[in-house]
Amino acid sequence: MEPAIGEIFTPMIDKFLMKDDYRGWTIVSHCLSFIELSIGAVFVFLAVLFGGDLVSAIMGSLPEFVLTGVNAAGAMLPVVGLAVLTSQLWDKKTALYFLFGFFLMKYLNLDILFLAIIAVFIALRDVFSYFDQRKLAAEALVLTETPETEEEDFFR
Repeated sequence: MEPAIGEIFTPMIDKFLMKDDYRGWTIVSHCLSFIELSIGAVFVFLAVLFGGDLVSAIMGSLPEFVLTGVNAAGAMLPVVGLAVLTSQLWDKKTALYFLFGFFLMKYLNLDILFLAIIAVFIALRDVFSYFDQRKLAAEALVLTETPETEEEDFFR
C-alpha cells in the first residue's frame, strides 16, 4: 500500500525536480515519508490495541495463495538483497573476497559471525592502507613543491 501512495506524489516530485526547486522537493519528500511511516505505525498501533487474537483471526481469514505468496516473497528477500548489494559493489577485488568467504564458510564449516569478524578486519586493513597511501601521496606532493632556498621560501 505504501508504494502506491508514493506513486501519487511522483508527478509533484518530478515537477519540483524539473524546476530545480530543492525546497519544494524536500517538503514533499518529508511529507511522503511521514505519511508512509504513519500508515505502518497505525497498523502496528491497532494490532497492539486489539491484541494478537485479532491479528491471528485476520491472518487465518486470508486465502492460502496469499500466505503462500507472502512466504515465497519473504524467502526471496535475502537473495534479492544480496544480488543488489553485489551488483553495486562487484569488482575483481570484492569478487575475490566474496568467493574466499564463501569457500571458507562452505568447506571449513565456519560460523557466519566468525566470518563477519574476519571480514571486518580485512576491511579495516584496506581502509588503513588507503589512508596511508593518501598520506604518502600528500607528503610526496609537499616535498616536490618545497622551495630550494630560504629566499624562495620567504617570497612564497
